Amino acid sequence: MINGGPPEFAYHPDPVATGSVAQAPALCRCCGQLRSMTYVGPVFAEEELKGELSPWCIADGRAPDTYDAQFTT
Repeated sequence: MINGGPPEFAYHPDPVATGSVAQAPALCRCCGQLRSMTYVGPVFAEEELKGELSPWCIADGRAPDTYDAQFTT
């Protein structure tokens, strides 16, 4: 499992405190890695992705590009 604090988001400085990221182990659908945190905030995409993406794949752009998704808090 890949651990550590969440990545930095320029417009969302504390996603854990706001409830957008949960400290719960989950397999990321985008990268296929078991991560120590998962994104549980709103996802706007054609596919249902809530709780299936790591904050790292969102931060580096892989998840938005792969799923043509938008994330808000």
